[in-house]
Amino acid sequence: MRKCLLLVLILLVPLVAAAVASAQTGTPNVPSALTWQGDTLWQVEARCFRGGNDTLSAGAVTPLDDRTDLTIWYTHFDGDSYSAVAGALRNSRWSSLSFALKQELRDEEIDAKVSLVPSLDWCLQRPRGVNAATGASAEMKRMIPGLAVPVEWAGREGTVSLCPRLIFFDKNLSTSTGGTIRGFGTVFAVSGGVRHPMGRGDVVGDVAWPFGGENAVNENSGVVDRQVVWSAGYEVPVGDNTVLSVYATNAAGPSVATSIISAPGNGIGCGVKLGHTF
Repeated sequence: MRKCLLLVLILLVPLVAAAVASAQTGTPNVPSALTWQGDTLWQVEARCFRGGNDTLSAGAVTPLDDRTDLTIWYTHFDGDSYSAVAGALRNSRWSSLSFALKQELRDEEIDAKVSLVPSLDWCLQRPRGVNAATGASAEMKRMIPGLAVPVEWAGREGTVSLCPRLIFFDKNLSTSTGGTIRGFGTVFAVSGGVRHPMGRGDVVGDVAWPFGGENAVNENSGVVDRQVVWSAGYEVPVGDNTVLSVYATNAAGPSVATSIISAPGNGIGCGVKLGHTF
């Protein structure tokens, strides 16, 4: 975790030195229903969990028109600490590019913003879990499609959002020994998020309940399981064009797909994100 936090500080220093402005892009794990407008928003993020399990991400959000934007994330997860799971030592890592195209829907009959967000996580390095004692491994597929439908209500006291989503993970994973094991399958989850002004910034938080499929690996049994994923933190502008977010979370990453996955052992991690427009 120390290496992860040090890398975050190195990445953030040159951006914090620039002029900055607050941006609202939802909560750490739930996308906003509003499309991004203005200059491209560039983001760096780190999520550091116990046992040396770290997720480092960099990406951008850019508008395509007044009702459409595109979000891209590069994410790298490193679990080289060999955490003990079900009596066996495991390590895992992956790297991916994720794409989310947000289309804002307009309906004058409802007092809320609604968007469709189809997404695709393209795994540059296929997600793989390895038993460090035997060398046996299991891999996921390279393409993980998903769909989120964020609905957002705004008022003077902040915003409240609801976001059902479907993520199409593998139902079964091929192993290096020639067999298969259960994967997450198709995950259906409903997320809720809040933003509330406090001081110079906003308190932010979200929680997601999976109702179908699985989104975690049980630390005791080593088989797939369901866990509620959440985040809670604070977002504050640090200049004219930059916003800093610090939060706690048990979600593995920032994309539509990875933000529904529980971190190894359902561990609580420290998240830091910085966004800068230019």
